Amino acid sequence: MKPFRSLVALTFCLLAVRGLHAQTKKLTADEAKDHIGDRATVCGKVVSTHYAKSSKGEPTFLNFDEPYPKGSFHNSDLGFGS
Repeated sequence: MKPFRSLVALTFCLLAVRGLHAQTKKLTADEAKDHIGDRATVCGKVVSTHYAKSSKGEPTFLNFDEPYPKGSFHNSDLGFGS
């Protein structure tokens, strides 16, 4: 499971870096809640993940700084499965 978490974190970082040229805001996980609707990069430590294979879209959930439900920022990314 640890290699999967590392792969998810690496993929998330690469996608974030790809869009950096268009983004000027960098936020902590705690600051993100005050910027709903803004375009920004949220920086923090991914402390837990959950891959919901049986859910529609096969989302991957990333929890920043503290595990769900304690953390202040949770990201979901729809899977790329068919």
